[in-house]
Amino acid sequence: MDLLARRGRRERRIAHLSCRTGDRATCEQGAAAPKGSPCCASGGRVVDLSVHVGAAGEGGHGYAGADVHPRWRVRDRHHRHDRVGHLPHTRWPQVQGRHASLRDPLVGRFGSRLRHRHGFDRFDARLERSRRRTQLGKVRMSSTTWKFRLQVGIALALAAVGAHLALAITASGVPMFDPSDDVRILLAVVLGPLFGASVPAGVVLAPLPLFLAVLAVFLGVFALAWWLIVRAARRGRPGRPAKDQGLMTGRHRRKQNARDLALPHPFAFLGRKPFHATSEDSFCVVASSGAGKTTRFVVQMVARAAGACVTTSTRLDVFLLTAWIRGRVGRALTFGPEYRTLLPWKWRVHWDIVAGCEKPAVAMERADAIANAMPLSGDSKNSGFFKESASLILRCMMHAAALGMPGSDKRYTFRDVIDWMQDLSINTPFTILREHPQANHRWFGDLKTFARGEAVETRNNMQQTITILLKALAIDEILDAVCPAEGVIMLDLEQFVASTDTLYLMSKKKGLAAPVITALVESLQSVAMDAGEQKPLNPVLTIVLDELANVCPLPSAPSLMTDGRGHGIQVAAILQGRKQCEQRFGAEGADTIIRLSSCLLFFGGSRDYDFLRELSNLADKREITRESTTDGPNGTSTSASTQEQDVFTVGRLHALEDGMAVMFYRNLPAAVVRLPAWWEGNDAADYEASQAHTRDELGLAA
Repeated sequence: MDLLARRGRRERRIAHLSCRTGDRATCEQGAAAPKGSPCCASGGRVVDLSVHVGAAGEGGHGYAGADVHPRWRVRDRHHRHDRVGHLPHTRWPQVQGRHASLRDPLVGRFGSRLRHRHGFDRFDARLERSRRRTQLGKVRMSSTTWKFRLQVGIALALAAVGAHLALAITASGVPMFDPSDDVRILLAVVLGPLFGASVPAGVVLAPLPLFLAVLAVFLGVFALAWWLIVRAARRGRPGRPAKDQGLMTGRHRRKQNARDLALPHPFAFLGRKPFHATSEDSFCVVASSGAGKTTRFVVQMVARAAGACVTTSTRLDVFLLTAWIRGRVGRALTFGPEYRTLLPWKWRVHWDIVAGCEKPAVAMERADAIANAMPLSGDSKNSGFFKESASLILRCMMHAAALGMPGSDKRYTFRDVIDWMQDLSINTPFTILREHPQANHRWFGDLKTFARGEAVETRNNMQQTITILLKALAIDEILDAVCPAEGVIMLDLEQFVASTDTLYLMSKKKGLAAPVITALVESLQSVAMDAGEQKPLNPVLTIVLDELANVCPLPSAPSLMTDGRGHGIQVAAILQGRKQCEQRFGAEGADTIIRLSSCLLFFGGSRDYDFLRELSNLADKREITRESTTDGPNGTSTSASTQEQDVFTVGRLHALEDGMAVMFYRNLPAAVVRLPAWWEGNDAADYEASQAHTRDELGLAA
């Protein structure tokens, strides 16, 4: 018993010291102790560790506890549960003034000095000031700034009231609620002994020490009341329960180096603490349809991109909410062949898909991207072979179209490629590959073998595969978007990578434009990889692949998730589920995309039991201690046993609340974080203005 008591006292001291250093993530928003317990009588708060959130503990107790690191377990013999109690709260200092955009309780003032020393705050502060002053031509203070000013005003008002009450008690003849006389009397009390300041007639002053003592009492009472009100308001604030913090604590979060906080805006909140990502982080977001991945992640990531940004989407939401915002730092370019009649946008661009295919490597990657975005065929064992063969024929045709006929000035476009593939008896591409001096002559033999082979069945199957491949590419709207024309804006990939423009790639849910969009993103990332080979791009290129498996099944997505950070490319892959990813990229490719991303966000709602079990095992387990009491002829005996329990059960992962996601960030413990929607942040007015402005330019109804 003495050993248990000493252990409990020691762990309470550890918890107290850790909380004094700022570790509040383990003790905020805890559940109230049951009635009659010592903690309840003293006003303290406990957090149960023996059960999951919303589950009933042993013995029928239904504590709504928190997921806390096992080191905070404190033995409780009264209720036979592990708990955390009486941990004091600490408020971290905040940076004010020109560093308003860098306020972060993680680093405080010292972190801001580190950022200033390494030069990260210069771009952040300049970007933040520009953003605030360009919003509808007005200067808009952040919520933290006006709250701080309001607090200062309330403090000054309370100090004035305290000074008046102190004068009214210690001095006689003081008029009630007369500010001018109060100022004169106060100056006489403070400066009278030194300068002989005069006092109003009929007023008898008390000694200065007595006045100061009474004033200190009033100010102390006011400060205590203010602290109690703020503390009660924070405890009752809805939507931020500490039970949703998982195993990650403030101590883990503060391990991030101040140099890593290169992005000024947090993308998630761990309790009340903002969580910042770095420009080198890659994201994988797994969320079922309607879970809020667009409103809570994609919109903010596109709007806050530091450099050039590419985003794919099946709807107009992201474009409407961010086009005006991104238009202030660059051009908001659109490429949506299926939305041609719906988007009379002034920055609608075209892309010559044949330009650059003089290089065999470029022709190969674009043809593979188009073939990879083909509609998924059945389970035929030969479907993969015919798909690869169709890709080979397409790259030969695109290579020939880019080179042109030797000695002729005629320029071929992708329309000619479609004509050649629909009628393999046309000799033009064969002649170019055989006679052009810059052609890859080995491809002439490959094209002849696969396009004009002797096996009739093989030719028929090949022609059927080509028909499926050209199903979307033969549509006039899509052909117009990938062929050069007069009076249109042609997209320059090298120029775009070095700019701060934004490219919105939109396709309807049928995915007819998916092949050309996939080829465009594949070429764009290849250009960015080459540009960042010697030195990473600065600022980074942000690629947000919403509906990755449907709109843009990028063949290089697995390698881009791991290699992009070294070239200055930040990637976010958004999926609806693991099975969907495996169908497009295979089991190995899906593992690379999901497991090797820097930050994995799971929004819940999935019914894939195997994937939920995988996430549950990834979150590790915790040890809990259970006691059992046995009544026998020799009296009552008590025994204790230690068991392992999942931090996140399959049921809890499935039933995550709206706006909450399980986050696996690098090597930190798992945590449940809150991702605010675009209308819940300080930038809500910017998004609303962008939506109204863009709709007005497009002539769409509000």
